[in-house]
Amino acid sequence: MSGLGGTHIVDDESLRRFHEFLEGLRKEDENQVLVSEINARIVGFLTFMKQAGSPLRSKYSRATIEDLYVDEDYRRTGIATELLERCLEYLRSRAVEEVRVNVLANNTTARNLYRKLGFSEHMIIVNKRL
Repeated sequence: MSGLGGTHIVDDESLRRFHEFLEGLRKEDENQVLVSEINARIVGFLTFMKQAGSPLRSKYSRATIEDLYVDEDYRRTGIATELLERCLEYLRSRAVEEVRVNVLANNTTARNLYRKLGFSEHMIIVNKRL
């Protein structure tokens, strides 16, 4: 997965740990990592986690989209929409009833994409850098 220009991965050790994380998700359920490739190059990916094992009772079975990334050269080509639709279709087939995703408040492109696919704003998280 080298060549993920524009990501927040800052060094080789972080990249190694990210690969291990993705492999762990694949071992748990290979469908939790969706990849878009063009000419054998990864140009986008989506990772999600099904929330099956929680000590708390919940009204809905839930999943969380952890990461959605599309290489800058391939944005606005439908790759993110395709990855999200594949994810949602898979989760429906597994009887997941609710999907959550965290998105930065200033990322209007992503927020519009999620709205287009039926997501609605549910929670506001505030933070402060120290």
